[in-house]
Amino acid sequence: MSMITKVQLQGVSGILDDNKVNELRPFLPYYYRNYNWNLLYQLSRDGTSYTTFYKLTEKAKPVVLLIRTDQKEIIGAYISCGLQFSTRYYGNGEIFVFRFNPRIEVFKWSVGKNQYFVCSSKSDISIGGGKSTAIWIDGNFLNAVSEACPTFDSPQLTKKSTFKVLDIEVWKIG
Repeated sequence: MSMITKVQLQGVSGILDDNKVNELRPFLPYYYRNYNWNLLYQLSRDGTSYTTFYKLTEKAKPVVLLIRTDQKEIIGAYISCGLQFSTRYYGNGEIFVFRFNPRIEVFKWSVGKNQYFVCSSKSDISIGGGKSTAIWIDGNFLNAVSEACPTFDSPQLTKKSTFKVLDIEVWKIG
């Protein structure tokens, strides 16, 4: 049995409480499970500027990206390599997407399907790819889409495929 200690959150989440953090931690790579989390970016605090977003998050890895939708749903992704400005897909098979429905459901890389993990440009962020994305966020952090995605063999993570973003957070682990 693995020893799970209490993780300290450096920052106040408007999306996750301690119980949800503890539901997510066992799915992280083993060596990050007991590390503290540091809030780098919060849409409601830091605004919608992509420049600000990348300035606050660009050197951090790994990170957890969280989204609260206008339907009060919570979805997100663990991004092992962090977020970087790129017009090409990047990342590795440690990346996964998840939703709380109400308990956590995690969708890991479907080996052999594709390697469209993350693409984050000045106009949008895509997590997963192929014919559809698990999570797509527009350049204003306002509109988003979730579709069944071959990268993770994930279903649509939200009730409606298109939705409004209420808040986004990026947490650095460790």
